[in-house]
Amino acid sequence: MHSRARNVAIGSIAISSVSLGSYITLPVYLVPLTELLNVSIAQAALLFTCTAIGGLITSLLFGRLLKMLKVRTLVSTSGVALTLFFCSIFYGESITLIYLASILFGFSTIFAGFAIAQTEITWWFVKGRAKMMSFLNVGLGLFGLIFVPVIAKVIESYGVQNIALFQGVIGGGLIIVMALFLISEHPDRYGLSPVGFAQQANQSVMTNDYVESHLSVKEITKMPAFWMIIVSIILVSIAVTGFMNNGSAFYQSIGLDAMAAALCISIFNGVQLMWVPIYGLLVDKMGPGFATAIYGLAGAVVFFVAIFLTGFSGAVMIAALLSVLNVAGMIGAVSFPSIFGTKEAGSLIGFANAAGNIGGMIGAPLAGIIFDATGSYHLFLAAAGAACIITVILTLKGTGKKAIASVQLKEAQLTETELPLKQKAL
Repeated sequence: MHSRARNVAIGSIAISSVSLGSYITLPVYLVPLTELLNVSIAQAALLFTCTAIGGLITSLLFGRLLKMLKVRTLVSTSGVALTLFFCSIFYGESITLIYLASILFGFSTIFAGFAIAQTEITWWFVKGRAKMMSFLNVGLGLFGLIFVPVIAKVIESYGVQNIALFQGVIGGGLIIVMALFLISEHPDRYGLSPVGFAQQANQSVMTNDYVESHLSVKEITKMPAFWMIIVSIILVSIAVTGFMNNGSAFYQSIGLDAMAAALCISIFNGVQLMWVPIYGLLVDKMGPGFATAIYGLAGAVVFFVAIFLTGFSGAVMIAALLSVLNVAGMIGAVSFPSIFGTKEAGSLIGFANAAGNIGGMIGAPLAGIIFDATGSYHLFLAAAGAACIITVILTLKGTGKKAIASVQLKEAQLTETELPLKQKAL
């Protein structure tokens, strides 16, 4: 591994950990914000909706912005956006100002989050690509386990405004520095090839691990395989975020108190540190379809069984096993390059993140509505299990041999169409 690729890997993991790690500390700001601004929890929680809106808009523009501006510029701007968001809390005069800054923070969660990190890794790594992406989740998981309780504690000691300023300046500053010294543009800009490119190319011109397609984004979005993967991401995101964002209420609905529910949430976040790297290894060895099938079916079984489990032991089992679905954010990033190559990786990963955002917007309120209407999460758990099964089917079809063959056929047809035009021009 040459030094530039190594720096990209380190920078991608560190930057996404700081940016998304800052996002997952936000729940501990909610109660202090209600006291500071004299607003309700519901009003304070709208900052998550505004952040999601900013993230969704940015995801849809992700590929276009990557082609217009340098990666270092975009990531550095994300650092500034993160700082401005936390400074809006420090200013502490208006919840509306925080809402507006939250939209900017949504930009940061994409261009300093998994989307840019997955794009960088896709550009710079062929061999071990999925394993490298899994380290993004590990880095974020460790950040959350360490810094969420630390931020909660220091807010109690020093006040929400002071800690927000400190977190914004330090977090944004770190992102800017790492963007300038660790992040790089596409390897082609430097006359380099991705790590493992030569070995993979020698094994096969087109395999399930590496495909070099020359289709444009417009052509890709017309293909069934693209939409199968997009729909699968939306469905699994509905299942995962619906459960995660209602986690505390769900655990309490099956007999736990608030402290025990919080412990189960920690277990859910902690055990993923084991599941996610295994998923990455499976993708590298067996392909995204096979790996997603194993994890998706496991998640479906747990969702169905969870309907019948109660008490602390049942809750711990659910938390530990359902954390396999924390790989949802990787599905698009590992699936699209296996079918469409890396030429349009930025745009495709942006679309995948947009799909995840859409699923996230649907999942949390859907689970809450079902609970309010029925008095339990049973119907949601059954629907989530079904969504996981459909995800498995769509991912297997969208990344399978027929999907690859359809890409080859499409490229052959375009070549046949373009060749006469070139000859006529000559």
